[in-house]
Amino acid sequence: MKTGKVGRPPKTLPKGVKVRVKNKRNQKRKKGRKRPKYQITQREHPDTDQRLAKNAIHANHLEAQNAASKRLNSAFIIKTKIYAKTEHGL
Repeated sequence: MKTGKVGRPPKTLPKGVKVRVKNKRNQKRKKGRKRPKYQITQREHPDTDQRLAKNAIHANHLEAQNAASKRLNSAFIIKTKIYAKTEHGL
């Protein structure tokens, strides 16, 4: 996105793409300024509508991908060097 300033412009998300992260830690005992419950992780396009309903935020696709990769990689965990009991096992 061209800004008219010298140098490389900061990376921004494409127009219409919204990304939010949910801060799950309890903010009551935290000193200082409290973080918002849903936080923007990257710069968004200026023409993107910033309003986002709370029920529109979900991580279903990401959680499914994490579960699938965990299932596929579980076979490799057993064969690591950490669990070898003898030099032959290494």
